[in-house]
Amino acid sequence: MRIHHLNCGSWCPPARRLFAGDGSLLERAHIPCHCLLIEHRDRLILVDTGLGQEDLTRPGERIGRLWSAVM
Repeated sequence: MRIHHLNCGSWCPPARRLFAGDGSLLERAHIPCHCLLIEHRDRLILVDTGLGQEDLTRPGERIGRLWSAVM
């Protein structure tokens, strides 16, 4: 079995200081979106643990109002 770490994109929300702990509130942060690709015997398995349907349909309940507003 082999596991590959993939950078599938990135988010660049405002308020870098809130996300990265440095920079200013006016700078954009750089947040990578990671996935894992697992090679197992004769198949490939993609693991993505990002946002789901419920996070998008009920953002205030699942991921917080601040996160929803910033994103």
